[in-house]
Amino acid sequence: MQNITRNKFSIEDLSVRTGLSKRNIRYYIQKGLVNSPVGKGKAAYYTGNHLEQLQETVKWKKEGLSLERIQNIVRGIVSGDKRDIPLIPPAAPKDIESWYRLFIIQGVELNINTLSTGFTIEECRQIQKKIYSVVSDFIDNIEKKR
Repeated sequence: MQNITRNKFSIEDLSVRTGLSKRNIRYYIQKGLVNSPVGKGKAAYYTGNHLEQLQETVKWKKEGLSLERIQNIVRGIVSGDKRDIPLIPPAAPKDIESWYRLFIIQGVELNINTLSTGFTIEECRQIQKKIYSVVSDFIDNIEKKR
């Protein structure tokens, strides 16, 4: 598996990997649950640390914690005061998955686990185009033989 802590992600990449909308990600940043992106404007990007913060937030939300409670947890982690951190077992890798579903042709789809592969959305789209080309050529060859 690729080391995700060194990757640079767009907000769209984070959205695909976490299942959160871009709007929710921005809201979590505004609330202080997730660090601000590195850089500003179109050059801004996110890192594996941002992805981990979002995954922790998603985990705590699934456990039924309110955003206010999660904010207290994050403040405790930042300040080193761990009294407010609930004892939630860490999610096993299989519990957090992010899939990107790509349409190839009618009846043919490609599903990529973006978290375990480390592929960006653009890389997934490049794969989609190559597979589309292979499938199209295959169909053309079949039709010529008929």
